[in-house]
Amino acid sequence: MRFYLIIISCLLASSFLFSQNILFKGKVTDINSLSPVHGAYISIDGNFFFTNHDGVFRVVVKNPGTYQYKIGHLGYKSESGSITFESAGVVEQNYFLTPTLIEMDEVYVTSNRKERLLKSSPVSELLISSEQIEVKPFNTLADAVKSEAGVSLMRDGIWGTEMTIRGMSRQNVVALIDGARIETSTEQAARLSLIDMNSIERIEIVKGAASSSYGTGATGGIINIVSKTPRFNDEFYIDGNFSGGMSSANNSNTVSGGINAVSEIWALNLNGSYRKAADMETPRGDIKNSRYEDYGLSGTLSLIPFEGHQFDLKFQKMEAQDVGIPGGAPLFTNVSDVRYPIEKREMLSLNYRVVDLTSFLKRLNFSASKQYILRDVEVIPYAVQTVPKVRRVSVLKLTPGADHYFNSLRLDGDFIIFQGNILNAGIDFWSREYIGKRERFQKIETLDTLNNVTGVTEKIIGEKPLPDSRFHSLGFFVQDDYEVIKNKLSLSFGSRLDLIYVKGEETYNPDYEITNGVRNDNPPTAKLNWPSAEYNDESFSANLGGIYSIDENLSVTLNLGYAFRSPSLEERFQFIDLGNLVRLGNPYLAPEKGRFADFGIRYYTNELKIISSFFYNSIIDYVIEEPGTYEGRAARIKTNVGSARLYGFDLSGNYNVYDRIIVNATLSLVNGEDTKTNQYLPMIPPLNGSIGVSFRNDVCFNPAFSVEFYGWQKKVAHGEEMTSGYAVYNISVSSPAFKFNRSEVRMFAGIDNIFNKAYRNHLSTARGSVTIEPGRNIFFKANVAF
Repeated sequence: MRFYLIIISCLLASSFLFSQNILFKGKVTDINSLSPVHGAYISIDGNFFFTNHDGVFRVVVKNPGTYQYKIGHLGYKSESGSITFESAGVVEQNYFLTPTLIEMDEVYVTSNRKERLLKSSPVSELLISSEQIEVKPFNTLADAVKSEAGVSLMRDGIWGTEMTIRGMSRQNVVALIDGARIETSTEQAARLSLIDMNSIERIEIVKGAASSSYGTGATGGIINIVSKTPRFNDEFYIDGNFSGGMSSANNSNTVSGGINAVSEIWALNLNGSYRKAADMETPRGDIKNSRYEDYGLSGTLSLIPFEGHQFDLKFQKMEAQDVGIPGGAPLFTNVSDVRYPIEKREMLSLNYRVVDLTSFLKRLNFSASKQYILRDVEVIPYAVQTVPKVRRVSVLKLTPGADHYFNSLRLDGDFIIFQGNILNAGIDFWSREYIGKRERFQKIETLDTLNNVTGVTEKIIGEKPLPDSRFHSLGFFVQDDYEVIKNKLSLSFGSRLDLIYVKGEETYNPDYEITNGVRNDNPPTAKLNWPSAEYNDESFSANLGGIYSIDENLSVTLNLGYAFRSPSLEERFQFIDLGNLVRLGNPYLAPEKGRFADFGIRYYTNELKIISSFFYNSIIDYVIEEPGTYEGRAARIKTNVGSARLYGFDLSGNYNVYDRIIVNATLSLVNGEDTKTNQYLPMIPPLNGSIGVSFRNDVCFNPAFSVEFYGWQKKVAHGEEMTSGYAVYNISVSSPAFKFNRSEVRMFAGIDNIFNKAYRNHLSTARGSVTIEPGRNIFFKANVAF
């Protein structure tokens, strides 16, 4: 905490260096409806600011002069130009934005730690806004993005989902919430389920290596989740929203809401949600044990202590109770009942941002976070082993669980080297500590020669599925963006050095035994599973990218990268035994090292948008699971593949075919191969895509129809099942905003999987538990803003 205060004090002290300020303010309005545009960005020489609920913006300019500006918002054509400020004082200017049917990607993103427009990013990148999230009561974040090109849904259940990016698994994709990593057991796909959908401002997804920006683990890409932050206003006001939704497939009900209270120097945002769902229905019956119940709370307090300074304090809590995990082979027995009795994530974070400190230092940013994740599992295996005339052993339940503790710090700044060249440099540190245990509850019945019970022993066996362990990473990074030819050619270069320390404690199993209430911390059957171990890795990552505008509509991109990933705690130390298959880590895993190339073509007009990317990834020592044995039992063991490659393409497009009718489509393909053995890699999605048509109008209901399709997946790894191709048809309708004084109401409804198609997602995980996807789902959602 002392370190935090020193940094913030230095930032505060710098305010006294400022010259007299110019206040630039105004309002951004929809040119057709004359409604204020909330959340529009205003970029002044590369610094980004945003409009509040009333469309009002407020920008502090440090010095007189002529500045370039750009104003935009999702669904609008951007406006740009220059403005001259002659002296200190207040300058007021209003702007009008014209709606567009084709999104031109001139929207604000921060996924590479720098503020920029999505259209000008040299990397393959996606943005999902809060407006896109609010149209449907999605089960999880992964459900909300599964139709995007290059992104695929993985399923361990209905609540527990994950995503892959271009065939790269969850271990290779870094997930962040407000800059803080989210990591839990890599075998349980639920880290993204511990995020309140109602609190999300936007989701930024980078497809491809991002290790030079975010360090180890980002060899496949990043998911950057930005939570809602309130906007300041010259006058005090309060606004808010409330929404409710339902889905028929799992009889789910969702309620959520938020409120903002803002003034000129402080702003407060509070959000909350509650969801409850029963077992999911499919064309072949219910998915047993797929229910869930959860709630989320979050809040942000923002302050402006000085002009050009902003302090944000954020709190997030997400808790789930009695969440079903569909049990099944190979990890559990087929008759097992498995659930999360309680899952919880709590995070406190702060951020201090200063802009225009000097003519050289454009932005300085300090952030810190503390996060706690509780993961508990309960398995009822219904397993009984009988030795006639000797004993009968009943495994009553198993309760693996773990506490995960995360801390992070980051200090970085944007430096203007010369006109058109901005250098971002900084240092970050993050740590993860794991403390876990597993208890096995047994009833041992002694039998006589007639198999009658002559005695009963109640036993609890305490085990360690992983050693108590920790992972520390200290990183130094630099990212340089250079506009070589104005509005024509921009280059980007980044590099990063990470110092990684991993420690695992000496671990014996069983750790203890409790027999008829008597505890023994030195059980006679204990054996050493993992000796005490320490590992140090040094990693270097780099990227070189560029974007070249051939003309005002057509541009090409190229991004080359070298990335590094140190194996996770689970991959190194895992020992999971829940009564069927055993899963083992490998402390001798080598780090993954990869080379990546991405070539893109982008075409934008008012009637047509096409985004295409072609990629090739070569990875040395790629970590996968291979079938094996452990003490005579079937096992999956982590191992390095000598060399692997993944290559393919993803395409997306929108076309205004007539009047206000829009056709949109995506298509993605990835191939994954072990180049040493000429075997296919596991968990690679098949050829997939979507095509849809929608009608957009501001004064009547807007219908949309879509088809999602997946091809056969015959290129499977050893022990992996082939899956058939399928198509799923969906329909939806949304209303315009019905206004009542200062309130407005929007409604959304639709049917997913109209024809109740029975199909299997190839990326249902190695649990083998989810063999069929949800059936027909009728949904409705209403949002009220006030």
